[in-house]
Amino acid sequence: MSVAGPLEVMVKSSDETEATVPKTVTIPGGERMFSFFVNTVVDGELDDNQKAIISVFAIAFSGANAELSMIDADSTQITLTIDPSLVREDAGTNAAIGTVSVPAIPNSRVTNNLTSDGDGAEIIFPASVEITMDNTSADFPIGAFTDDTIDSDEMVTITASATDHLSDQATITITNIDTPPWVINEVRTDPADPGGDAHGHVWGCSGAGRVGRVSLPLK
Repeated sequence: MSVAGPLEVMVKSSDETEATVPKTVTIPGGERMFSFFVNTVVDGELDDNQKAIISVFAIAFSGANAELSMIDADSTQITLTIDPSLVREDAGTNAAIGTVSVPAIPNSRVTNNLTSDGDGAEIIFPASVEITMDNTSADFPIGAFTDDTIDSDEMVTITASATDHLSDQATITITNIDTPPWVINEVRTDPADPGGDAHGHVWGCSGAGRVGRVSLPLK
């Protein structure tokens, strides 16, 4: 049934943080219906899928409701950064700071599990770090310690992962500071004194090669 004259219809959304509607719409005289837009809102919160009830009512007419379901469009991508990304292996407990973040404030705590592809001999960090409900990021310490092993610099990849989120990775390079010991590489006697003491030539080595030589009597 069409209306005889213009009819003002009031419109309401049960959750304007998710969906907004015009306050009123007018059905022209002689018409049975009028369309209006419902605008969904990106609220910047990781709050899963939501629902809103759209209600309409007018004087002398019965009201009506319709349910609108909205898929959460806020990203669940975790971002992991490490600063600095290059440290000495003797840098200690707070050699670097790792930061995990999400693009929107979560509606519950986000526990990020932290793992690495290293053997754990030179680097240490907590098993997990939590982003609280009122924050979008959290820091954690990364420690670096000498392993007393002569090896090359080590690049370690750390992964942050959480339930219902996309994981991320970041790398940190641990520079080696251990050097080879002094070694005897030859033993000679003085040709002018065949019965004299033998002397050993001792070379000091580093990553760049020989750094010096001393001659010591061998008893």
